Amino acid sequence: MLDKIGPGTFRYFLCFVVVLFHSTNLIAIGELAVHVFFILSGYWVMKMYKEKYMDFKHPLTSFWFSRLLRLLPIFYVTNILLVLVSCLVMNITPTAFIDSFKPSIGFLFSHIFILGLTQTGQINPPSWSLDIEMQFYILVPVFFWIISKNKKRSMLLLVTGILFFSGFYMLHESWNLIPSVANYLCFFLAGVALYESGYHASEKVSNLTVLISVFFVILTYSIPTLFENVILNNALRINGILFRIIFDYVLAFLMIPFISRNVRTKSTRWDRDLANLSYVTYLFHRVSMVPWAYYYAHLPLWDRMPSFIIYLVATFIGSIIIYYIVDIPFERLRKKIVS
Repeated sequence: MLDKIGPGTFRYFLCFVVVLFHSTNLIAIGELAVHVFFILSGYWVMKMYKEKYMDFKHPLTSFWFSRLLRLLPIFYVTNILLVLVSCLVMNITPTAFIDSFKPSIGFLFSHIFILGLTQTGQINPPSWSLDIEMQFYILVPVFFWIISKNKKRSMLLLVTGILFFSGFYMLHESWNLIPSVANYLCFFLAGVALYESGYHASEKVSNLTVLISVFFVILTYSIPTLFENVILNNALRINGILFRIIFDYVLAFLMIPFISRNVRTKSTRWDRDLANLSYVTYLFHRVSMVPWAYYYAHLPLWDRMPSFIIYLVATFIGSIIIYYIVDIPFERLRKKIVS
C-alpha cells in the first residue's frame, strides 16, 4: 500500500506536517519533516547533477544558476506578500516592519540571494532551510569530485561523513552552534549515499520501518510524561541532549528504506504538481498564518478550530494561485534558459 504513494504526494505530506508544526503546539515532528526533506534533497540533487548537469558545457555554473532560478521567484513573492499582509494586519508601514529586523547589508544580501538567512534573520521564518539548501548546492560539486576520485571508497567516505556530521547535529543545540550546513549535513549525505549505493529496500523492510516510526510517535503522544516533556514543553534531555533531537534523528534515518522505494515510484502529472506545490505551500503558509495567528491563535483549542480550518483552506488555495501564476511560468522560463 505504501508503494502507491508517489514522491510528490510524500513531499506534500511532509510540507503539511511543517504547516501543522508551525500553527499548533501539538504537532512535534515538523523538524523531522525538514530533515527528511534534506535526505530527499541529497538523493535528487546528486542524481540531477550527475545525470543531467554533467552533460552541460558548463555544469557547475549551469547547476547553480538553475537552482537559484528555481528557488528565487517564490521566495521573493512570498516575502513581499508576508510584508504586505503583516503591515495590513498590524496597521504599520512596510518601513517599520522591515526596521524591526534591524536590517544590514548582510540582511539585504541574504534576501536577494538566500545565502546567509540563518545568520541575518528571515522575513519568512521557514526560509532558513533554503539557506541550508543553498549551502548544500555549493557543496554538491565537491562531493561529486571526491566520490568520482574515490569510487571504491565512496561509500566508506560517505558513511564516515554521515557519522562525523551527526555529531554536529546532536550537539548543535546544547553547544549553541551557529546554524550552518554542518548541523544538517548528515541528512543530506544520507541522501547522497542512498543514490550512490543504489539501495532499494524490500517492501517488507520499508513497511516495517514506517510502522516502527509510527509506533514511536504514538508512544510519545500516549505516555503522559513524554507528551508533556517532549510534545508540549520540549524539555526532556538525555545526557544534555534534547530528546526531540535524538527522536528526530532516529525517525529520519528509519524513513530511508521507505524513501529508497518512494524515489523510484513513477510520478503521475498530478503527483509532480504536488511535488512543486509543496515548495510554494512551505513558504506561503506563513503569509496566510499572519492574520490567523494575530486574531485567533490565542483562543482555546476548540474556539479557534473553525478559523484554523479556514486558514488551512486559504493556505491551499493561495498556494495553488501562486503556483499557476508564478511558479509554472518561471519554471518554463528556467528550463528554456538552462537547457
